[in-house]
Amino acid sequence: MKKIFTAILLIFVFLTGCGSGSQVDSSLVNDEPSSVKENVASQEAKKADSNDFESKDYIYKDSSGNTMYFYIVKSNLDKAVSLIGDALAYDSEGNLLDTCQKNIEIIGNGETSIMAFEFKGIEGIEKVECELSYSEDVYYTPVLNNISLEESVNKNNLTIEATNEGDLSAQFLEAYTLFFDKDDNVLSYDSSYIADINDELKPKATLSCQFDSEGEFEHAQCYLIARGDETEEAVKNEVSADDFSVRYFPFEAEGEDTEYFFAIKNNSDKTVEIQGNMTAYNQDNKALGAANGSIDVIASDEEIIMPFSFGSIDKIDHISYSLSFNENPVYDSVMAGLKMSKKQNSDSVEVTVENNGSKPAEYPQVYALFLGADEEVISYDLAFFTDDDNELKPGDSITNTLNAYGAYDSVELFLDARGEKEE
Repeated sequence: MKKIFTAILLIFVFLTGCGSGSQVDSSLVNDEPSSVKENVASQEAKKADSNDFESKDYIYKDSSGNTMYFYIVKSNLDKAVSLIGDALAYDSEGNLLDTCQKNIEIIGNGETSIMAFEFKGIEGIEKVECELSYSEDVYYTPVLNNISLEESVNKNNLTIEATNEGDLSAQFLEAYTLFFDKDDNVLSYDSSYIADINDELKPKATLSCQFDSEGEFEHAQCYLIARGDETEEAVKNEVSADDFSVRYFPFEAEGEDTEYFFAIKNNSDKTVEIQGNMTAYNQDNKALGAANGSIDVIASDEEIIMPFSFGSIDKIDHISYSLSFNENPVYDSVMAGLKMSKKQNSDSVEVTVENNGSKPAEYPQVYALFLGADEEVISYDLAFFTDDDNELKPGDSITNTLNAYGAYDSVELFLDARGEKEE
């Protein structure tokens, strides 16, 4: 069965080098002029005293020969500061092998955060030390103490439900989860941003995230990085979830990934981009996992499918979800110019998509959900209707066969495409 994995780029970042690879420098996510918001590394910094911060660290080496160094720091200062960490990697004889620098844009009194240093392709690392300095010249506001975490430990994942209890949005909330054995050694780690379509966790909002381990673990710990900006208000939209109707189709089968397909119809008069966040629970209301989905563009009266993949998680009893919206999407809708027709066979469906519009349709795709007698999803398939340019050009048509891999009672087809936005 065909699957699609959609990579969602939440933010654009600059890259700084550590070792032979590249590191994401989260202090550079903003694009304001440097005269307004300086990189903390360029500010006059003070060397941290042993009483200023509490810290602990962990080293993790992956199977590719890369070394991760996690430096967890808690601030005891009575004021908010930005942090600069310089990690120095040594071999067993004390020879310096490599250095790496990371920043934390803002940390307040009593807050705990993390620096994740990556040394790519550097062999022989046996010890890493971090030299910490800080600057009192800060632009952002601390928000980590406002974030509450509800953690659910599962066999191969830790699922987090993060709630912003404060009155200020947490921008670019990033989480690192470390998985440990009984001796407190890091077995694996996972990281992700926990943010809506506007790259923030709004006040009183809750978003969930699933962090996967590479196997069974003894315990796990989640650490956060975030900032607040008192000069910016949380993004407010004219549309809300009430302007959209949802039909959802769960799919669970032995040996297959668990999928939830949301058919979302836009009942508003706005063309928007949508991001979805879903949490899956068992019958005891324990969170089993979480997933994100997205729709690049959906115009008024259109219905488009948003898939959520939960991997190997099964026995889901119920779900909760939230939707966030961008009313200035990057792409234009071209769905009005597309015509879809079908011919059903005993174990498949033949679909033709024709572009009767005036603009090329980029990455047109069709999901086929094959249903049983009780309208449950018994299988599904996905096909792209594109030429060598990943488009369906005006006047062209393409036909594909989507397979049910067995008998079915009915089929639901969902077409999706996007167009380049005219400037």
